[in-house]
Amino acid sequence: MRASRSRKNEEKLFEEEQQVALGKAQEKQQQKVSDIDQKISPLKTKINGFKKAFNRLKELKQIALVELKSVQESMKEKEQQIECLSDALTMDEGRFYELYCKDVDVRANDLGFILNGVINLSLIPFNEDERKKEIQRVMEKMGLELINITEGLEEDDLLADELRQKVLSIQQKLKQQQQLIQTHTEKIKVLEKQKAIPIKVALPEKNILSRHSMSSKNDANFKNGVSGTDLQHMVFNTFRLEGELGRFLGELDRNRTAFALTGDSGAGKSYFSFELAKVFIDAGFSAKYFALEEGLGKLTQNKVRFYDLGNGITITGTATLKDVRRDAKLFDLIVIDSFQKLNVKAEEFERLRQDFPKTIFIIIFQKTSSGSMRGGSSIKFNSSATIDVQFKDEERIAVMEKGRYGTIGWVYSIDEGRVVSGI
Repeated sequence: MRASRSRKNEEKLFEEEQQVALGKAQEKQQQKVSDIDQKISPLKTKINGFKKAFNRLKELKQIALVELKSVQESMKEKEQQIECLSDALTMDEGRFYELYCKDVDVRANDLGFILNGVINLSLIPFNEDERKKEIQRVMEKMGLELINITEGLEEDDLLADELRQKVLSIQQKLKQQQQLIQTHTEKIKVLEKQKAIPIKVALPEKNILSRHSMSSKNDANFKNGVSGTDLQHMVFNTFRLEGELGRFLGELDRNRTAFALTGDSGAGKSYFSFELAKVFIDAGFSAKYFALEEGLGKLTQNKVRFYDLGNGITITGTATLKDVRRDAKLFDLIVIDSFQKLNVKAEEFERLRQDFPKTIFIIIFQKTSSGSMRGGSSIKFNSSATIDVQFKDEERIAVMEKGRYGTIGWVYSIDEGRVVSGI
């Protein structure tokens, strides 16, 4: 009778715990959507600014093209004038005189006939001296006009070059604005997809009351081993992190857990390590981040801002192995970017796992020129999980190459924030 009452009380307590957990999950989902909307709002504002700049640049390009067309037409006209004057100045004196020196209107208007096509209508005879002087006078005026038009053509040519460069510059700026619009639009799409991903809640489970509870704190109590019966009834302290990244990592425990993070240069290992840190911090873990590659600078600041990391993480730009071992006693999570910057042997990775079994480690290992992980195969063998960060088909992904938590071979899209290949 007493046992039955106790079981009912346990059932009631279990249901209450489930309702509380579901309520917290709903609150977190609403807060998640609100936080994402706050991130989307400034992106939309920037896109509007980029579009205004794009439209203004289109207007400036059109103005420059109209100016260029006008200058090119002027150049064509000047080239025709130069050709006409050059032909006149190179012909023999007799023909020159007949065409350009006998016309009354020609003498009155000087060069107007050349450019406007006046035809000889009345002739006034010259003696030989007057004839030569008149030829000389008209040729000099033609020569001066040729010089002026040539100089004008050179000025137009320079102006045309400036306008062409201006158009090319505007086209480049238009392309940049288009890229900015596209990049920010893609960011919004990724964030919108994240809004649709429900927060996974770790519902309380019904556990059989056991005589023993096993964790990394008390495994020293069983140095001499346990019976099969005892082992079957032990409750181990496992946990799952929230969201798609938590699903990718699998069911974890705090017992010598270490993630080896590797990937090609520029694939996004540092960014992903901050994303991993955030999912642990959101679950209540205290974290220390050793930014040994980039230090405490703008690059690290950008990542902290992007993932909105606050007081739950402490970051340093320099450290030795001694510093890491000291902080492994103080923090739940240690992230190192990268292990090579510590200038220690690969064996120290395993020593960290063994000496600090309750601390979770996320450590970046660079690749060699041949594509293998620096530190040798022992790193992959000793790690709890090995994640390879790749840039494939214009997308950053994380591949679970090796793991002890049931997600080997799974692929997580860093850009989309979701598992794209797995169960």
